[in-house]
Amino acid sequence: MGNAYAVLSFMLWGVSSTVLLRHVPLFGPAATQLGAMLSALALLTLGGTDCRREALALWRGRTRDVLLLALASALTSMLYHWSVKTTTVANATLLHAMHPLSSCLLFIPLWFGRKPGSAGHAALALGVAGMLALTWQQLAFDGLQFGMALALLSAVAYSWGAALVPRFPHVDAKGLLLATLTGSAVLLSPAWLFAEWPDWTAPSAGAMLAFGLSNFIIANLLWIAAVRSIPLTRLAILGYLEPVIGVTAGALFLGEPLSGGVLLGGGLILSASALVLFAPNAAK
Repeated sequence: MGNAYAVLSFMLWGVSSTVLLRHVPLFGPAATQLGAMLSALALLTLGGTDCRREALALWRGRTRDVLLLALASALTSMLYHWSVKTTTVANATLLHAMHPLSSCLLFIPLWFGRKPGSAGHAALALGVAGMLALTWQQLAFDGLQFGMALALLSAVAYSWGAALVPRFPHVDAKGLLLATLTGSAVLLSPAWLFAEWPDWTAPSAGAMLAFGLSNFIIANLLWIAAVRSIPLTRLAILGYLEPVIGVTAGALFLGEPLSGGVLLGGGLILSASALVLFAPNAAK
């Protein structure tokens, strides 16, 4: 089930961070803060007594660890969502999808002493080749470097957060997520110094609610379950699926160009995913 959890979480992020986010009338950091706050309020209200007690116990007993996880989560979401609002979906997804490399070649070896095997390195290479084929014809560099830098930084923040979650092996997932989201919402609150409250319409309000619930609650709960069920290297490489969904959704629903490289890139990325799922010792 861990593989299924991972695939579903990346599919949800691929759609919610592109199509839904583009319909939210807020600039990136403010949209991230509002999504985290609404999701924290939803969990606080509907998560149950055990969820609230677990989150409170985490903040009281493990303040530093929770704060670091909240910071990593806030940075990952804010930087990526800001990049999607600032540059093309292709630019944002390509550079954010560098996180399998930073996870497998930097954070996991340094923190856990695990390195990908030969099949794992082959999967990483296939994923990089797939990403280039997927987005190369759609990349745009004029005036968009800031958004691209944001996406690259979000990849590093994601890898950091993924390495932090295993520090909470026996903590209830909803309680951990509630503690993380409340911290992220507070850390991101200064974004409103630079944002104006928009004139909401029914479609934009619906997009905001769907974005918050799918991106911050459903996808994160699936992802936490995946972190606890499969090797981190495998989870990282499966992350290549997110840009396939994001670029395809951007083309279908946002009118961004869909190049012939999408089929080639998607095939390479799916091959990388199949390699880590079915090849022995590809991702320990």
